[in-house]
Amino acid sequence: MSQVVKIKLIGFKQSIEGNALMIEHTFSLIIDSEIIKALGARHICDDCIDLEVLGERLKCGVAVLDGVEINNDYIKYAQVLVTKIPEKIRIFLKEKNADDWLIIGSELTKY
Repeated sequence: MSQVVKIKLIGFKQSIEGNALMIEHTFSLIIDSEIIKALGARHICDDCIDLEVLGERLKCGVAVLDGVEINNDYIKYAQVLVTKIPEKIRIFLKEKNADDWLIIGSELTKY
């Protein structure tokens, strides 16, 4: 089961708040590449991880944010996956009343 949660991404340049679709049995925070640039994340690698999300194959890079706040829980120096989120996934996220630029895995919030 999935749910929409409030999230705040804290970059090294600026912060942004949004509503993320939390998908069960997923361990990552996936953010659209354009948002990462605006936040000022620290780049680690490009296209170094392949994964499947909602039936779509994604090639993701890795970056580090200064922090992430999910439902009032704070994660300092959070590693996130970076990709261009495909239109099919964007449409699905909007239908779930979530922002279309990020997806969060429910397993991430258990740590």
